[in-house]
Amino acid sequence: MRISNSIFRLGLVCGLAGSLAADDITLNGGSARLTGTVRAINGDGVVELASPLSPEPVLLKSSSVRKVEFSADRNPPEQSSALVELANGDLLPVTVESFDDRKLIVDSPEAGRLEIPREALLSLQLGIQQRKLIYSGPKSLEEWSGFGDVKNWTFDHDSLIADGQATVTKKIDL
Repeated sequence: MRISNSIFRLGLVCGLAGSLAADDITLNGGSARLTGTVRAINGDGVVELASPLSPEPVLLKSSSVRKVEFSADRNPPEQSSALVELANGDLLPVTVESFDDRKLIVDSPEAGRLEIPREALLSLQLGIQQRKLIYSGPKSLEEWSGFGDVKNWTFDHDSLIADGQATVTKKIDL
């Protein structure tokens, strides 16, 4: 999961429930990475990382963090019943714990327990259902058909590329 710096600026407060091992933090300005357990992300965007390499938690300014990837739980996550859209456009599948005039408290399968200030919240959709993937690809040019042939089409780097006017179709069983 990628958490953008704009979430930090919006003041997302994160209190992770339980211990998540092997969270990865990619730092800005290169390929430097830190691994440990993200314990909190405070309102100023400071990330608190517990690491076996340091006796005290490491505090990282939001401006130094490019990406936070939370480790996967050993147990499969419960199905989220709501979808939160943040003011910066990020979408988070969640289970709602509480909602009042100041904040929304949710549980995210990827990020744990989150307290989201109302000003950082754009929308909350309740009653979401699992999405079903109906197509993944393209995998080759042969899976597509055109009117007559697939003239003007090539397949390169998992992409269909048209060279001039071209039409192509694919039958998908729903």
